[in-house]
Amino acid sequence: MSVYRDVEKEGCRTSIAEADHGDEAASSRSRKRSYSGDIRRESPGGVYNNDSRPNSIRSVRRDRSAGRDREYNPSLSSQHVRSSVNSRLERRRSFDSTTAGRRRSRESGHGPPGPMVTESYQMPLPRNVRHTMHLDRDDPGDWAVNHHLPNLIARLDEPEVSSVGSKLNDWSTKLREIQYGRKSDPTPSSEDGMRFRISFAEVQRMRIRKLQCQLVRHVVKMRLNGSESPGWEQTLEQYIKALQDHDYMESRSKSIRDPFLATGEYGVDNYVLNCNIDSALAKDITKHVDSLRPWDVRPAGANDPITGTRGSNVAKTWYRGFKERIVIAAAGGAFLVGPMWIMVLKNGLYASLISTTAFVTAFGILMAYFLDEAKDVLASTAAYAAVLVVFVGTSNP
Repeated sequence: MSVYRDVEKEGCRTSIAEADHGDEAASSRSRKRSYSGDIRRESPGGVYNNDSRPNSIRSVRRDRSAGRDREYNPSLSSQHVRSSVNSRLERRRSFDSTTAGRRRSRESGHGPPGPMVTESYQMPLPRNVRHTMHLDRDDPGDWAVNHHLPNLIARLDEPEVSSVGSKLNDWSTKLREIQYGRKSDPTPSSEDGMRFRISFAEVQRMRIRKLQCQLVRHVVKMRLNGSESPGWEQTLEQYIKALQDHDYMESRSKSIRDPFLATGEYGVDNYVLNCNIDSALAKDITKHVDSLRPWDVRPAGANDPITGTRGSNVAKTWYRGFKERIVIAAAGGAFLVGPMWIMVLKNGLYASLISTTAFVTAFGILMAYFLDEAKDVLASTAAYAAVLVVFVGTSNP
């Protein structure tokens, strides 16, 4: 009968098949031992020789006797035991590879037939094979920097300024000359004329990624050890706070000037960036972004607040809101006056129906773009359609 015994060593499990034609008592004693001899005969090269089969009873008894001697010999050192186990595992791996090759030969129809071998477990891949990126699990800071490295600094593309925009920029420069009481002296810039932008929001995202790696490490440790990982609560609090800070940074991006952008579009920011970015780094930056506004030229030494003064910010916010309200008023008037003119000038049933359908559709799409709530979109579109229906009834009695 064939008895399969599992030998476990350093997380690797293998199955060793021994042929036992002795009595059941001897088989029971051999299974109770945690360490026994390998009964397979091997070739001089360390590969199992299928042509030479051992005398089962004599080999089993000889190996069991040797196992008892090793087990009850007090002079046998632990180092010798470990080396013996390691050599046995190496022989088993060699045997498995040879068996797999023979199995493939049998399946393909080539090669001599060999004995059928039952495998109870497949050798796992080394742990390092799973790691495709160099991440220090205990200190992921360097990996986080390399992960976000291309997005830290970007090069600005020069904006296309129209003739009207160029005139407005010239007038703005003259107003600054009057404000500072002298002719505008441009802020020192780089000779190549390149301007750059640094987003501190990207740095915050890099911090969130680092905290995420640390938090994952804490959870894995707790799952493996079944106990608390030191500092996991502090890491979780930092992770939540970092996400809240990122939400605040997103809200500030809607302001007049984003304080979390150091961009070369502003003269003083451009001067600070050029003082820190040398020629070698400038050539290495490959990411390009569009400019949000015309490039600014500030007088040298001008006191330009980084976030602007409170009065100027309030004035700019009001002026921007005023322009938006003007645009909305013009669009609303066009949606009401336009259909009315068409129905009056093209007095007909089809003209009224086509114009009403087209304007209601356009108005609904516009409301869906600007409004957040679906009920607000439905209410405004229905009200506008009701007004146009009144126009249709009065123009076609």
